[in-house]
Amino acid sequence: MGGSLFDRIANPIGWSQADRSLLAIAIVLPAILTFVVTASFLDGWPYLREGTDPLARALVARASLLLLVPWAVLLFVALVARRRCPQGRLLVWGTLLLYALSTAVFTCLTGAFSSPGWLAFLGGGTMGFLLFDRLTTAIGIVVFYVLVIAGALVVQLELLPQAAELHALSGVDAHASSWSRAAMCSIVLSAFTLLLIGHVVTRWRDREARYHRLAETDPLTGLPNRRRLLEILDQEVERVRRNGLPLSCVMVDLDHFKRVNDTHGHATGDQVLSVAARILAGELREVDVVARYGGEEFVILLPGTSSQGAEQVAARCLQRVERAAILAGQTRLSITASMGVATIVAGNAPRSAGDDLLARADQALYQAKEAGRNRAVVAA
Repeated sequence: MGGSLFDRIANPIGWSQADRSLLAIAIVLPAILTFVVTASFLDGWPYLREGTDPLARALVARASLLLLVPWAVLLFVALVARRRCPQGRLLVWGTLLLYALSTAVFTCLTGAFSSPGWLAFLGGGTMGFLLFDRLTTAIGIVVFYVLVIAGALVVQLELLPQAAELHALSGVDAHASSWSRAAMCSIVLSAFTLLLIGHVVTRWRDREARYHRLAETDPLTGLPNRRRLLEILDQEVERVRRNGLPLSCVMVDLDHFKRVNDTHGHATGDQVLSVAARILAGELREVDVVARYGGEEFVILLPGTSSQGAEQVAARCLQRVERAAILAGQTRLSITASMGVATIVAGNAPRSAGDDLLARADQALYQAKEAGRNRAVVAA
């Protein structure tokens, strides 16, 4: 999972979607179990009116048990998906929509728009804003509204065989207008509360995401920094083991960069670095990654690319860098680069494969410099 348990709890933004669904299930499932046990086996269920018909109690128990089945299935799917498909959106939507269904059923059974149901609803909405995206949470909230209103109307219109028992169970009075007034007040108040919660949580998530980006981005070039590169490298090595596709690495070093700084100043050196970063990024696919490794060094990761393919990418980058023209006052600068290429495949991807890949690319880069610079060398 990466990081300590406390780090994961403190930073839910970094969780995979399957992790978020797993947490939501872990929160909701004990509440449903408590409801089932209390409604089915204990006589002191506080939200059942005194003298409630046994048929109504049985209906509560059946509804609760039926809800346990999809929750158990979702829990199993979450455990599997957490490893196989950590970004599966279907799991996220299923979790929040099932939560809306469960809360709606409980609210209808224990009292239309009763305080327990609405507290559960507000808690579910808050959890949704914290763990999921706003669209998913909004869908879950809308479904909850529709289900609660529809369920209460079904009871009020006596469309179920146990309608009379449900009247006593839910507190819906078919001959009074108090229910509609209470429903509208509850909807308005809860909507306002959720909008406020959503705004606060969104601001917090945006701030956390901004700090997260700053911690992983090189401020000069806008590329991922060394820390982020190593994280991506670990992920790509794991993908090599899982899918069997090769992973290539190109280590890039700008030739005689210190001379540029000493002759033309650090501002021109920064300009050279920015231009080089833009050129390298422009030669890559969306799945490829280029990061600033440190100083005048860059690293390119090429997932699913063989050694021959990586050599071709390095050759294109060499040509583009050499053709780049940079103005330092009235002086036109030409820059070149040296590159080292290394590749791993599934058969040679041990636990330390990422470090080994960088070390081999660095050794090939050293050979390129020793051979006269402005060239790419492929590691043996």
